[in-house]
Amino acid sequence: NGNIKICFLGDSSLIPIKIAKEMTDCDIIYVLTKKLRSNQTFYNEFGEANNCLEKLVQIDDLSQLPEEIILDAVIAEPYFNNTNLPWDTLHYWYLLTRLKESNHINLETIIMPEKGSIKALPVCFEDLWKIRAKLGTDVEGFDLTDFDEMLEQAMQISDAVIESHSLWEYPCTALTTSPIELFKWNFKTSSIYRDSKFSCSKLINIKNDDQLKNICLTFWIEYYWDDEKWSTGLLESATIGSKLKWNKEWKQGVAFLCSTLCKDFNSDYNILVNFEYIASLGLLTLTHQLSTSSDGQV
Repeated sequence: NGNIKICFLGDSSLIPIKIAKEMTDCDIIYVLTKKLRSNQTFYNEFGEANNCLEKLVQIDDLSQLPEEIILDAVIAEPYFNNTNLPWDTLHYWYLLTRLKESNHINLETIIMPEKGSIKALPVCFEDLWKIRAKLGTDVEGFDLTDFDEMLEQAMQISDAVIESHSLWEYPCTALTTSPIELFKWNFKTSSIYRDSKFSCSKLINIKNDDQLKNICLTFWIEYYWDDEKWSTGLLESATIGSKLKWNKEWKQGVAFLCSTLCKDFNSDYNILVNFEYIASLGLLTLTHQLSTSSDGQV
């Protein structure tokens, strides 16, 4: 038919319902990416309650789209039920790439969001750093050095370098004034493939003071609709030493760079961090080198 064709990418969102309710001549195609019964029930019940169920077209995979369909718009929140770390939502980009390869979208297709970026900010936590801190040589008179070493080896084997946490639960202060932009992508003009890798290096300078007890990197992703920005992490501007406000609806990423050294030095810190996003794994990795200004080099 001549209806506007809109594809929604994501799970359990009211956006398809709102569009279907307010637009008269449209078909909203949504993908049950995990074939979850709860997703199907969600759309069926909300669609029926809002008298727009006939406009909702369910498919289990993008391959079910008829070859001749050219989508007028592709819209996402983006959110998926298996989202844990911020960049898990980039699954949206993978699906967009499939739509491009199958010629279901063209230059006229509206893409929302059109851009996305991964941001990072060094912070000092009040308490969260303690989950990685060593116990030391005097715990009620006991030397737990051997336990610390065993735990460190176990964490290197089993723990991810970047963990997910709901940071609104863990007070922290900013160590720099501006978030670091690691990667920024235009989803409409670029694609992502299994062999895609994106790398960058950033040099971070941390001013030491009597309050600095740990250095951690926090991560989140920001999406852009035209000039409007939507953050899954930091919600307000940061100033050094200020308490940070985080989005409560999302988990953010945390890398513990230095949880025990800060108290041993009075000089500033230089941290060279190498980042890589590996598309085949959907994984952001990092390695870092830490030095003090007295070292003279990183």
